[in-house]
Amino acid sequence: MWVFGYGSLIWKVDFPYEVRIPGYICGFVRRFWQGSHDHRGTPESPGRVVTLLPYSEWQTLSDRDFAVHQRADVCWGVAYKVAPKDEAWVRAHLDHREKNGYESFKVPVYHPLAGSDQPIVQNAMVYLAGIENEAFLGPETLDHMGVHIAHSRGPSGQNYEYLFGLYKSLKALVPDFPDEHVEQLTDRVVQALKDNHAFDPSMLENPKFDDALGELREMSIWTHERLQERLDFAHKLEQAEESLAA
Repeated sequence: MWVFGYGSLIWKVDFPYEVRIPGYICGFVRRFWQGSHDHRGTPESPGRVVTLLPYSEWQTLSDRDFAVHQRADVCWGVAYKVAPKDEAWVRAHLDHREKNGYESFKVPVYHPLAGSDQPIVQNAMVYLAGIENEAFLGPETLDHMGVHIAHSRGPSGQNYEYLFGLYKSLKALVPDFPDEHVEQLTDRVVQALKDNHAFDPSMLENPKFDDALGELREMSIWTHERLQERLDFAHKLEQAEESLAA
């Protein structure tokens, strides 16, 4: 089983995996439009976290600050291969972790070094929260969302920590492919914190991210040979696992 992470799963992986490979998925738009009642907010005052919207669905909504988005734009993240012995536990764990409106789907994952027509993973499980779920907050201006995130907090901590973690992770993983929504929203949150005299530059240098960011930076400079080595290793694991199951 493969799992694709595009939010906190990029830097905060709390399940066992055998291999992880950076990559992107096509046809989706990443937005901070999902409410978080259980991690970065409360039922009375939900925070904002990311979800994915199919491109065709995103087109039906009023994205006030991003009226232009190309169908060819991609969403970067990390794919994790989970061993068969861990699949049931990981699936149950992620179902619980993403219980606030998210459902799982299967998507192909790509990497530029492998070519745009050849997925590196055929069917990775990804969790997304659609516009019909009860926790969906939907689009707002960047300024409005910035103030919202700057002041929200839940059992897992400050809402801005989640945003900053994603911002730093994407900067480390794909420095040449910025996510405009995440970058501009980070600017708005920093400004909202400054306006409230609550910003300190150390907030963007959280040491809890250091190990994860170092590993992401290493993946950002993979060569074609390094990518192929990881893919070959994953394939050998799959073959061995299939033999054991036969």
